[in-house]
Amino acid sequence: MTQFATGLPLNRGEQVVVASVARTDTAAKNLFVLPADSVPLYFLIYTDVASNAVTTATVSVGKTGTGTFFLNTVDVKTAAGLIVPPSAKNTNLVKGLLTDTMVTGTYAESGGASSSGGPFYVICVFIRVGPGDITSTGVLVN
Repeated sequence: MTQFATGLPLNRGEQVVVASVARTDTAAKNLFVLPADSVPLYFLIYTDVASNAVTTATVSVGKTGTGTFFLNTVDVKTAAGLIVPPSAKNTNLVKGLLTDTMVTGTYAESGGASSSGGPFYVICVFIRVGPGDITSTGVLVN
């Protein structure tokens, strides 16, 4: 098992990172870095206040250069609270990341500007794997 400079073994338990996307974050905003050897299991979004945009309001979560890599246009207009994106909106999950990956978030709306809503908290649950746990294509091996 690979060890860090601390001499402690790699933590293979679930880990959680959280960052927020505001209504003003209409260009990709850096949220957090998922380290090489991590496997994102799922993303959630939480907000106390849904957007009041006229037609649509969405949050997308991606990586540098690909704005919808993990979550593609999750609705943040119709409900507040914990939003569990449907599987059709989730992509590239349960695949090992072979390099450090900057996760980005973007808010978009249409039909007229919102005056309230958010912040929209992006929650990522992931595990870390070690040598022999992922294939060369980055797919988790059971």
